[in-house]
Amino acid sequence: MKVYLLPTDLQNDVDLVENFHQAICGFHSGQVGKLRKELSDIQCPEIEIYCALRYEGEVRNGGHNQYIFNLGGDQEEFAVALSGLRLIGADKQADILRRMIHWTKAEPDEVQRRLETFPPHVEQPVLEQLDDELFAIPEEVSLYPLAANWLRANGDMEIVTDEEWSAIDENLRNPTRH
Repeated sequence: MKVYLLPTDLQNDVDLVENFHQAICGFHSGQVGKLRKELSDIQCPEIEIYCALRYEGEVRNGGHNQYIFNLGGDQEEFAVALSGLRLIGADKQADILRRMIHWTKAEPDEVQRRLETFPPHVEQPVLEQLDDELFAIPEEVSLYPLAANWLRANGDMEIVTDEEWSAIDENLRNPTRH
C-alpha cells in the first residue's frame, strides 16, 4: 500500500514512525470508521503495523486495562496487532500481547467488567504484570526502531507537500465523498 508522508527525516525513527502512524490513522478511520470494513478485510502489513503501534501507545498511556477498554475488547484488532508485532520482529511485545489475548479469552467476565467501568482501571494482577514487562523492554528492541527498520526496508512511501498530504488525508478519512 502506498503511504504518503509529510516532509520528514526518514532516518529519524521517531519522525518516520509518527508520520506513518498519522498517515495510516486516516486510512483506518475511513475504512473501518466510515465504510465499516472489518480489519480482517483490509489485508496489508501497514494496517498490522498501525495496530501494533496503537497497542503499544494505549498500553504506555494507561496499561493493558486501557487498551482493552478503548478497543472495546475487540479480539480482531488484538489479533491484527499481534500479527503486526510479529511482522516487525517485536517478539517480546508479541509474547506479552499473546498472553493478554489468552487472558481475555479465558476471563470474559473480567473483560466485561473492564468495559463497564470508567475510568477503565480495575486492578488485575495479570494485566499489571504484563504492563511491567512491556515497560521493561529495552529501547533498542522497542517498537519505533523495529517499525522504522521494517518501513525503510519494505514500505512503499512517498513524501508529499503539506497541501498534498492534507488532500490525501481528507480523502482517506472520507472515502464516501468520491
